Amino acid sequence: MATIRALADVAHAAGLAVAQKNAAELAARKIEMGTDFAVAEECNAYEECDAYQGAYGNHVLVIEYQQESFDRGCSAPGALDRAARPGGLPPGLAALSV
Repeated sequence: MATIRALADVAHAAGLAVAQKNAAELAARKIEMGTDFAVAEECNAYEECDAYQGAYGNHVLVIEYQQESFDRGCSAPGALDRAARPGGLPPGLAALSV
């Protein structure tokens, strides 16, 4: 947690926002981490959207790779905004994620 907090402090000092990416189990530690929003891949598929929304409110970017998960999330009461990437990522692109 100390590393992400240090990075968040530097980013905030430069006027930048900091995102938590995935790891729903860390969302409750938002204040400790100093993060401002979350990027949640497939939170509908893994039933994790509530954890992100509980910590970040509507400051969650949801990405779903399966149409069924996308549709289920969009029909949920109080649904977060979502982006669909049907068929998943192009070959080799997942290796670029850091």
